[in-house]
Amino acid sequence: MDTVYDRRVSSLYTTLILLIIIAIIFFAALLNDGSELAVLSIIIFGLTGSMKLWTHISRFKIRSSILIDRKRLFAGDQLSLMISVENGKFLPVGVQLDVTASRILHWFSGNAELKAEDTLLWNQRALFHWKLQAKARGAYSIGPLRMATGDLFGFFQKEIKNGESVQVIVYPRLVPLKPFSIPKRDFFGVPGGKHPVHDPVYILGTADYHYSRPAKYIHWKASARHCRLQEKIFDSTEQEKIFIILDVEQFAENKAAEAFEKTLEVAASMAVHLRRRGSAVGFAANGILTGAEASRIVPVSRTSAQLSSILEAMARLKMERCEPLIDFLRRTVRVPSGTTCVLFVYRSDAGTNSVMGHLKRRNAPALLYTYENILVLRGDSADVTPPVDEG
Repeated sequence: MDTVYDRRVSSLYTTLILLIIIAIIFFAALLNDGSELAVLSIIIFGLTGSMKLWTHISRFKIRSSILIDRKRLFAGDQLSLMISVENGKFLPVGVQLDVTASRILHWFSGNAELKAEDTLLWNQRALFHWKLQAKARGAYSIGPLRMATGDLFGFFQKEIKNGESVQVIVYPRLVPLKPFSIPKRDFFGVPGGKHPVHDPVYILGTADYHYSRPAKYIHWKASARHCRLQEKIFDSTEQEKIFIILDVEQFAENKAAEAFEKTLEVAASMAVHLRRRGSAVGFAANGILTGAEASRIVPVSRTSAQLSSILEAMARLKMERCEPLIDFLRRTVRVPSGTTCVLFVYRSDAGTNSVMGHLKRRNAPALLYTYENILVLRGDSADVTPPVDEG
């Protein structure tokens, strides 16, 4: 919905005092038989009225939209922003644009602001283009768009505020990691294709049922849907199920904003690495997220949208804790048995020991990374103790 504002541009012909003076001159010219001066005054009044009417009509049939080439990107990546403005009438108009955007989204042009202006003839469309770069992770909005339309001479303008905005999710920056290993938790030994016992948890899909297979492998719902018997296809029994947990409280208490960002970069890079090698990954943090639709817990899964859900939760995460991590895990988080947890903390303390003990009792051994260990994993530091495997 567009909101319209009157916007008057300072001009010799639009100043109220000067118009009053011209009116006085006009009546004086009539009284003193000054026809030329009276005609000039009429022309000025007519021009002013015409420009006012032109400006009033200029806001009609003006359509604008905000276009971006990507709504999700990593910190340091670029995006293209385009503003489309179309004049759907026969009257030409002058257009000025002012786009509201977060300062985190920096632009490459020499302009200090996202502003532009142009003249649109009848039934003409213009595209305004900027290249932006996301400097830091987070959830940002581009918009609303403020647009001023008016006559071609710029005597008057009427401002229109388009309430449309586009949200951009900036994931944490991906950093190279040194080689690391996370032990696999085996339920039935070797992969299912080479072992008589199948893992009942990981089902990749279905296929037509073969009479030589046990009836317990029949997928009845899929069979009803396809109108023929379907059997379950099982995944490997040796699985990596990784649950990444971040303790926001320690970073907030120590006001370690830089350490918090570096930790998120490592956690995001680890999640991407694990998903690329086929692991089931989840994420949880005891912090506050921007956006009502965001969740602090992404359950362990191997779905195609899993990685984007994890990265979005990391992008929206604030360095503000909602509750102690141990209470968060006990009340809210369900850690599947046999899952390996990767716990990121600022430093190890009594609270960290409680969390590690809780995970161990849940049969979810944890790999602990303090901030010093994180620097080692990133290659930013040396001669620091490696992460502790409590498994």
